[in-house]
Amino acid sequence: SLGMRKKGFTLIELLVVITIIGILGAWFYNRKLLIVFLVVMAVVILVQCMIGVAGIVALTQIPRFTNAAWDYSSNSTKVFMQNKFECCGYFNATDRPYASTCTPGGETRGCESFVVGLLQRSAIIVVVSVGLCTLLQLITTAATLALVIRIRAVQVRYAKLNMDDPISLIY
Repeated sequence: SLGMRKKGFTLIELLVVITIIGILGAWFYNRKLLIVFLVVMAVVILVQCMIGVAGIVALTQIPRFTNAAWDYSSNSTKVFMQNKFECCGYFNATDRPYASTCTPGGETRGCESFVVGLLQRSAIIVVVSVGLCTLLQLITTAATLALVIRIRAVQVRYAKLNMDDPISLIY
């Protein structure tokens, strides 16, 4: 959003910059750039894991959040929910229904189970998606670490050859 833009980098922009650093480091076999990439990725992965844990904990709080949100919902939102899920009120027909859609002797099921179920399913999709992205980042970080180690081994070998026998570089 525009408000987020004024505050600096968004997460996507940060990941693009990190990715460019990693690509340049790999392309030019530059250990320093690759190490910067590794350190920043480690921090990003750590933050993602912390957010993921907080998200999983928040999953258990969805019923409480939706109960409070029902009180602050506009009448048009309540009408939409009650029509969409064919329910009345939050817990049942007598619990905070919007009068124009709940008729006496009509639907007595509350909307709570539908709303909570929908939010929990959506939250699980987000958690799994973030988990898969984090797994991909871990694989990328492991591959980068292997590349850094390989570059170092080649540098050590080259330096040793250079100091031992400069003629061996010709052959």
